[in-house]
Amino acid sequence: MSLKQRNVGLLLVLAGAIIFLGNLGLFDLGNIFGALILGTAGILFGRKYFKNRQQIWALLVATGFFATVAAILNPAMAGTSLLATLALGFILVYQHNNKHWWAIIPAGVLSSVAVVAAIEERFTIFDNNSVMFFFFGLAATFAYLYFVINKKWAVYPAISLLAIAILVSSLSGSWLLPVLFIGAGVYLLKSKNLNLSKSRQVELDTED
Repeated sequence: MSLKQRNVGLLLVLAGAIIFLGNLGLFDLGNIFGALILGTAGILFGRKYFKNRQQIWALLVATGFFATVAAILNPAMAGTSLLATLALGFILVYQHNNKHWWAIIPAGVLSSVAVVAAIEERFTIFDNNSVMFFFFGLAATFAYLYFVINKKWAVYPAISLLAIAILVSSLSGSWLLPVLFIGAGVYLLKSKNLNLSKSRQVELDTED
């Protein structure tokens, strides 16, 4: 038996099993076939990228297909699945070549929107704070660029977006703002104690 013959046989068996289970009403047959077609297209574009890492577009197209598959297979959180998978594509672009630091920005934006979608689709208890989480996500994105990638200019949008997030938090009556103030106060108090301890130790060493 040739390899091609075996692959065709396996595909036929798989297709038959899917049709059979679909007829039993275990899942939506149209969605499954749609996911298989889109997933196959994603694999083809993914292979094209891995053959030539310079073709970033192929990875992003593949991610787009996989994102659609994720949304089809998880209809309850379709928006979250779609956006999170798209964000993962940009993260992979950066991981495969850290010179593509720009990919962190769309990854952060998409991840932030995915968090908002997740809140609206599943975690409705935080629905009043969804905008706050969005701006915190954007602030974290530029903070990463500043602290990790060493992009000095990123500190300005990071601070601005953090300020907006805190403002939105205070207007929405969220518990996050007082927690941030308490945490910052505890940190400053702890740092002060540590500095005093170090100063005292220096004085003792000097006296000795």
